[in-house]
Amino acid sequence: MRQLGYKVHGLRRRIWRSRGVELQGEFLIDRTAHVTGGVILGGHCRVRRNVSIVGPRVTIGSWAYINDGTYIASDVTFGERVAVGQFCRFITGTHEPGGPEHRAGATVIRPIVVGDGVWT
Repeated sequence: MRQLGYKVHGLRRRIWRSRGVELQGEFLIDRTAHVTGGVILGGHCRVRRNVSIVGPRVTIGSWAYINDGTYIASDVTFGERVAVGQFCRFITGTHEPGGPEHRAGATVIRPIVVGDGVWT
């Protein structure tokens, strides 16, 4: 049976750290996952196929499971033992209502916090 990811240690750990990803223990991260800088991953996380985690300011607690196709934008915090279903989107950017000439006003970021043990 094919392993769905790889353990992050040695050279791979150094590569992830050079990208600005803080790793706090062992992980399984699929080769197709995309993680950018400013991300903190707690120990024993599993990140599945085609997941995008776009920092900065993304924190994922220990023993979290991020399923296929999930997209996580900046300013998102997951507690410990969180399970995220397939193709979920955590997008923090939005717009204030603008005037009638342009309804999308100023861009704002509103953080998302997912508590310990939540299943989404």
